[in-house]
Amino acid sequence: MIAPQNQMHSNWAIFGLDETGPDQLRDWHVQSLRNAKLVIADERFHNMLQDAGAKTIEDWPKPFSDIVTRLADYKDDPIAIFATGDPMFYGAGATIKRYFPNQNIQIWPALSGIQLAASHMGWSLSSCEVISIHGRPATRIIPHIYPFAKWLVIPQGAKSISEVADILIARNCGDAHITVLSALGRPNAETNICKTANEWQTQSANGLDDFCILAIDLSPAGRMAHHSASGVLPDDAFISDGKLTKQDVRASALSKLQPHPHGVLWDLGTGCGSIAIEWARTYDSCRAYGVDNRDDRLQRARANAQALGTPTALWIEGDICQAMTKLPEPDAIFIGGGLSSQSIADAMHYLPVGGRLVCHAVTLESEALLLEAHHHHGGQLTRIAVNKAEPVGGYFGWRGLMPVTQWVFVAQSEGSEND
Repeated sequence: MIAPQNQMHSNWAIFGLDETGPDQLRDWHVQSLRNAKLVIADERFHNMLQDAGAKTIEDWPKPFSDIVTRLADYKDDPIAIFATGDPMFYGAGATIKRYFPNQNIQIWPALSGIQLAASHMGWSLSSCEVISIHGRPATRIIPHIYPFAKWLVIPQGAKSISEVADILIARNCGDAHITVLSALGRPNAETNICKTANEWQTQSANGLDDFCILAIDLSPAGRMAHHSASGVLPDDAFISDGKLTKQDVRASALSKLQPHPHGVLWDLGTGCGSIAIEWARTYDSCRAYGVDNRDDRLQRARANAQALGTPTALWIEGDICQAMTKLPEPDAIFIGGGLSSQSIADAMHYLPVGGRLVCHAVTLESEALLLEAHHHHGGQLTRIAVNKAEPVGGYFGWRGLMPVTQWVFVAQSEGSEND
């Protein structure tokens, strides 16, 4: 078979393999392998690739991030990289393309382990949550806990099973079923072991294949306690010193900030990190940067992020205005505890067209800053008052929280103001 012309001119090739190894490669794939000055593949494929004609084979570098440095020396040379499954689906291909966007790379996917796992379980892939904790903290599963969820989890290895079980048990999901699927796609070798999270907590992972997928069904746990990623968390979910944007007010702020996939948030004067964490929980790809000048508050923010499944949120100690000069371009900015005329001006300066700025004020002094900003720049000014029923003797009465003044500004084209 003759390869299409555009495929012949590529000097880098990334191949997806299943458990049958390079036997699935076509003639021009093998030719690419034989011409490559560098071949990278997992050690379990080395013998098969040598038999197919590979000259120099290296294992994946450890840590994986070293792959960027290793490949940089071969920009003008043919190389062949062999990954498992689909290299662009939670695979090495996505990372390599990100760091070498101008490199001519051809990618040849195989069936991914996730696809095979879904088929094995009889689950519709589109109805499952796909979560990778390979090279990532297991706490990333926490925002995905909801009634009757089905997960396909890419683990760090067999050791991840007990870590996932511990997290589920701590959140009243001990009855959830965890099926460990190994050797997917390997003829007559596929295995699956299903136990509850409670059972896996005490089960040794010795002897289990590190190359596995975890299929997790939360249905047996019923409508257990959970925190929806599409809603805001209760106040008691956060460790704080009292400096906390309360739940009802937080819900208003998030609706104005409008999180979206890959969105970047600056949370200035982050306190215990509640706004940054809510943003990061919304989508796995969201990035949040919390800035505060007090280390004790940032320690609480880090602890909250870890406990609530957003370990990728970043926390920066120091002056808010100085920190803004070093952060990546934001899609949205929230100013709570760090409100000043200078922080408002700087935030507006760094906000790109279409970016959103939300500021909260509780004191009369900080409210005056928002009134002035609204007078000069427009935007939306709102007073939020929340009252909750609390015992008054043998009865109940309304007790009000301190009202919050909220100013929302959306950056328009240069020279225009918000209505």
